[in-house]
Amino acid sequence: MGLLWSGRTVPTRMGAVAVGLVLGGAAGNLTDRALRAGDGFLGGAVIDFIDVQWYPVFNVADMAVVGGALLLLLATVRYHEAEAEAVESAPGDPASVDETGDGG
Repeated sequence: MGLLWSGRTVPTRMGAVAVGLVLGGAAGNLTDRALRAGDGFLGGAVIDFIDVQWYPVFNVADMAVVGGALLLLLATVRYHEAEAEAVESAPGDPASVDETGDGG
């Protein structure tokens, strides 16, 4: 729920896609649990059907959650790097003034 709430203010397109992947994967797994026969509320099983033999079995929703989380991490790092670069090159920045103090 927190990701859904904070997803409203994602500043980059990559971040928005990442949040969408995580939320979509989570919704897919929850839907699978809700609609499959099982004991009690959300007692159904999620069907994992992708078996690459060298990694645990998973499904498309799992891929979306993991891929979205990795993409969200990448988007966060890139956003903060761009923000730091913008602050460093901002006009009037004391670091951009030369030793004479005349700014250029």
